[in-house]
Amino acid sequence: MKKLLFLLFGLFLFVFQSNAQQSDSIKFVGKSFYHGNTPIRRGAIKHIVYGNPEAYSEVKKGNSRITWAYIVTCFGAASLGGGIGSLIVGKEHENSEYYLDPLTGIGVGIPFIIGGILLVKSGAKKLANGIEIWNSKVTAGNYHNSVYVNFVLSDHGMGLKFRF
Repeated sequence: MKKLLFLLFGLFLFVFQSNAQQSDSIKFVGKSFYHGNTPIRRGAIKHIVYGNPEAYSEVKKGNSRITWAYIVTCFGAASLGGGIGSLIVGKEHENSEYYLDPLTGIGVGIPFIIGGILLVKSGAKKLANGIEIWNSKVTAGNYHNSVYVNFVLSDHGMGLKFRF
């Protein structure tokens, strides 16, 4: 009985190992990313391309720029909204400590929004470049440069990821 269980367990590991060595390209369809046929989040792409340092660097830079773009754009939108709100309210609340001069709010908000849009475009180009580098290695068949172990947090839990 022990030998049968050991044999089944070994067979399971062999199947698991065989599937773990296969990799699919990453596609961008509409507004979603797909790894093979599985939809993935933008932040999960860097875990997939971790084995390729060049692609990983590009994807990490792209994700960082997009994150900063969201922060900058939110600040710009808040300033712009405050300026427009002050225009609507008028001068009756000018003595309030939360009053924002309309032209200051609009003047500060618009450049931050434009800067955020430029950062998103730049980050998207870096992300696309990293994905293109990864896909070119996958189609060529040499997508693993080395053996590594990585601690991974995902939507399904946490664990160790072995790439060989």
